[in-house]
Parts: sequence; structure tokens; C-alpha cells
Amino acid sequence: MHQVLKNIRILRKIKGYSQDYIAKKMNITQSSYARFENQGVKIDFNIIEKVSEVLEMDICYVINYHNADKKSENDFVYQDQKELLKKINNLSDRNAYLMKMNEQLQKQLKDKDHIIELLKQQANIVVNN
Repeated sequence: MHQVLKNIRILRKIKGYSQDYIAKKMNITQSSYARFENQGVKIDFNIIEKVSEVLEMDICYVINYHNADKKSENDFVYQDQKELLKKINNLSDRNAYLMKMNEQLQKQLKDKDHIIELLKQQANIVVNN
């Protein structure tokens, strides 16, 4: 169990989560979380499962992290960065689309204003004749 707690601490730090963040997600106090992460109290499978959910990791990965072909912390962070970059690119694509739509709508507004002006001129001609 000592190694599993060590894995949790390492993976939490890799994710950039504080003990307080994990504790809040688990609806417990930070001191309660710190006690079991620091091996002050025994934990059961349910707690490991809840921590795994907060870390957004498979529980088997959390338990076996030390035995797996360990990715370096940089590789793990790199994967998170790739996911963030993909989200940023998607947002950028969406932003470009919205900007193009805005440009088209602005053009339509100008066209509408021009048509209104022409109709006013025609109305004045009809009224004056």
C-alpha cells in the first residue's frame, strides 16, 4: 500500500493538483486527504478509486504506476500539453469561423443599409411627383 500512496502523490503532482483540490473533489478536508496520502491512516480500495477518478486516470494505472514502463514526468506533462494544444487549435478554428461569419453579417448589414437608403430615395421621388 505504501507504493500506491507514493504513486498517488507522484501522479497528483504531475497533474499539478494540490492536496486541497483533490480533497475538495472528494468532499473531504485537506488534512484528511493529507493523512492518508502521507500514510497517516490506512486507506481502502474505495478511496483509491475516488482519487483515481479525480486524477482522471484508470485505477490500475494508479496502482501499478511504479511497475509500468514509466513515462517520465515530462512525457506525461507533454501528453497533457498535446491535449491542451488540440483544444486550443479547435478553439482557434472555431474563432476563425466565427470571425468569418461576423464579417459576412457585417457585409449583409451594410447591404441592408444601402437598400434602405435606395428605397427612401425611391419613396421621395414617388412622393415628389
